[in-house]
Formats: sequence, structure tokens, C-alpha cells
Amino acid sequence: MTSERTQFTSTRYQNRSASIWSRNQNLTAFAPASKLGPVTTLIIAVALVIIMAFMYAFQVMKPAAFSYEFNEINQRRNELTSERDDLRVENARLQSLARIKGSSVAAAMTEPASVDYAN
Repeated sequence: MTSERTQFTSTRYQNRSASIWSRNQNLTAFAPASKLGPVTTLIIAVALVIIMAFMYAFQVMKPAAFSYEFNEINQRRNELTSERDDLRVENARLQSLARIKGSSVAAAMTEPASVDYAN
């Protein structure tokens, strides 16, 4: 860990002719002992932009992966729902035929001698 010392420079006594100091006026200035050069600043800025680009790319790709899994699960659910509906229809059809054949009302019915259709 590095320690950075700052130089304390008071501005109160440098300009004695203008001794009009008002409230909440900044009277001190701190100057850092070490400064970064323009090349180092550029390198740091480029590195930050690259890191932010990677973060954005990963955030964009994450919903795509979840969307793919969601679509697979949704498609499987739709297939199972349609299969369930088909089985319900078949079950109702089989039960109704068996119920009709076994009913006493259907056993007492006779077939008609002739059938006429109206136009």
C-alpha cells in the first residue's frame, strides 16, 4: 500500500492586501505530491472502457441464455398441455361409448324401418 503525502498551502496570508474574507470561502489548497502523466491517464481510461465493454457484453448475453432455457421449457409445457387435452378427449369418448352401450335406455331402443330426409 502506498502512502501519498499532500502539500498544505495556505492562501490566507498570501494575499494580505485583499483581506476581505467571507464565510464559507475556501482558504486552503491541497496539491498532491505525485501526478499521473498523459500516457498513463490514457492507458487507464482505455482499460476502463474495455472493462466496461466486457461488463456490458456479459450483461447482454445473460438474458439470451435464460431466454433459450425459458423457450425450451415453454415449448415442453405446450407439448404436454396438448397431449393432456388429447387424452382427456379420448377418455371422454371411450367412457361415453361404454356408458351408452350399457344403458337401459339404449337397450330398449329399436331401429327405424325407414328413414326420410326433408329438403
